[in-house]
Amino acid sequence: MGFRSAVFSLAAALQAALAALPAHSDTGPSKFLWQIQGPHGSTYLLGTIHKGIPLVVLPPVVLEKFGQSGTFVQESDLGGHVDPEAIILLSRLPSDQNLETMLGPARWTKLKQLLAPRFRENFLRGSKPWFIAQLINETRPAADHSGATQSPEMDRQLFSLARESGKRYDVLEELVDALKATDGASTLAESLEDLTKLLDHPEDRPMQPGAGGAISAELYLSGNLAAMEAVIFQDQSDRARKYYEAVRYHRSRNWLPKIERLIQDGDAFIAVGLGHLLGDQSVIALLRQKGYTVTHLPLPQPLATP
Repeated sequence: MGFRSAVFSLAAALQAALAALPAHSDTGPSKFLWQIQGPHGSTYLLGTIHKGIPLVVLPPVVLEKFGQSGTFVQESDLGGHVDPEAIILLSRLPSDQNLETMLGPARWTKLKQLLAPRFRENFLRGSKPWFIAQLINETRPAADHSGATQSPEMDRQLFSLARESGKRYDVLEELVDALKATDGASTLAESLEDLTKLLDHPEDRPMQPGAGGAISAELYLSGNLAAMEAVIFQDQSDRARKYYEAVRYHRSRNWLPKIERLIQDGDAFIAVGLGHLLGDQSVIALLRQKGYTVTHLPLPQPLATP
């Protein structure tokens, strides 16, 4: 599909979105886009959410800076360049355990109804609970009444646009590293409890403690960072804090050396989950601690002098 086709596809989704989404301001700060000035130019950091928000409803500065950047960078590879053997090993239960026994007959039947048409029973039976929960959430999206459309998630839209426009592509980590963080964020018993809740109440899509609440399209486009941070980090239980350390903070720290190298080059547009850019242990906070100047774009317009 060519660039024009991609734009036309986004435009079709835009018609339904405009009635539900708040209008953006062309002059106010785009609170989810940051600029870092380096010795050879600017690097941009965009915080994304797992919603089908058409890119064309974002403030114009987002696609403007995306278009000006020669390299597009994401958390992990969406282009299919993964190590399937490493992911399979990470996601498998010990040989003396199986998920069917853990779940019991009723929940196992529910699980097969959700996934068995696409995945073999033996594969499901030997998979860890957290991995199965991820499969359910990926293959069976919840109905969204938050103002988002049926467009692909923001990260996939950006990846497709970067590929169509011939940008260089890079990632901050391998997919298996991201999955290792998820694997280490909970015990087997905890992840089994999360999966049983998901199977018992699939319409609610309950998430594991610490995973954060869902950011609505309206809240995201409002640019209210304080409100978004409160939603993402609403759970302050001990288990949630463990999740934040494993899945957000630790990964953010690991990304920093590569982000600094990209800042030195000054030609990158980096898109990561918004939760990695909020709070006192975020990528933004870490960069500022290192002395980088990080600002929102576009900058507020100065008041006219009489």
